[in-house]
Amino acid sequence: MSEKGNGIIVIGAILIAALVYYIFVLRPSDHEPTRPVDRGKVGNYLAETPVLPDKQYMREGDPAPDFIYPDINNKIICLSDFIGRKYVVLCFWATWDSDCQNELPILQKFYYIHNRKVEVIAVTSEDTEMWETIKDTAHAKQLGFTVIHDPSSIISNAYAHQDIPFLVFIDKEGKIVSTETGFNPAVDVTIPRIFDLKR
Repeated sequence: MSEKGNGIIVIGAILIAALVYYIFVLRPSDHEPTRPVDRGKVGNYLAETPVLPDKQYMREGDPAPDFIYPDINNKIICLSDFIGRKYVVLCFWATWDSDCQNELPILQKFYYIHNRKVEVIAVTSEDTEMWETIKDTAHAKQLGFTVIHDPSSIISNAYAHQDIPFLVFIDKEGKIVSTETGFNPAVDVTIPRIFDLKR
């Protein structure tokens, strides 16, 4: 066989090996969500403020612990990006809790009206295998605000809540205005009062 023929065979073998490597090693699985959960971080809003330790209860006037974490659509969310731009409502919830299920649509009703002034971020710390259920819940309830699945509990631990639903109200300076534990059927009326919103 000529040198030219040998060269073609070698090139063909290399191409086949590269294709096999891509299919079985590099290509992401269709069954595994590509979520960079290892990029989750938590810190401070304000550089001069010391890090808040885990399990310290939030008090009015405290700086809200900042975090960087992907939402369920793989968009990176940085809490401190909203400083000077929007008020923030953090909602800690779970798919299995009936009070949370009742509160989410009310928060969506509020968000639909006030989304230019207030950002709503819903965080659940359920196990990794609940990923699809969380996405299905957000879709079924037509949630237009940010939903974060945090199975590591890095955000929940920073905010030290013991029950759900748990809401944290953060002003435009990145400081905690108030918190609320338990289901509030009038939360869409409560939030505008807390932030003194005008329609």
